Amino acid sequence: MERKAREFSVLGLDFDGVVVDLTELEARLGRYVKEEDTILASMEELKPVPGVDRVFALGIVEAVITRRSLEEPIRRWFRYWFGEVVVTVYCIGPYGDKARKCRELGIEVFVDDDYFIVEYLKGYGIRALWFTVGKDGGLYQFLRREGVIR
Repeated sequence: MERKAREFSVLGLDFDGVVVDLTELEARLGRYVKEEDTILASMEELKPVPGVDRVFALGIVEAVITRRSLEEPIRRWFRYWFGEVVVTVYCIGPYGDKARKCRELGIEVFVDDDYFIVEYLKGYGIRALWFTVGKDGGLYQFLRREGVIR
């Protein structure tokens, strides 16, 4: 029996820069943002990336995979902006392997704001997309342009 093609791919997202917009915090600090900076920042300063709510509403995000170490600040962020944690979050730490976690979870497309991570994932056969709010705007429209969603 032939399998019907699914309408959507199984999607994974990075947290910082893909789910949460760090633009305001980076501008205030004048440098690259560290995990500690996000924990100390106000929730109002850590807005969701435009369109991420629409992406979550599609139900195609299998997981958020982040190199952060602490899960509780991410859970607080989701509760603040969405009322609940809307997707499974994996904190693999600064030395964790996103490619291994993507393969383990069956993620077909992964979106990250780190170009080097994207290239690394591609080396493992994962369709990895490089996204930044500054160059790409909203996540939903970006995924439409990339053909991930229709």
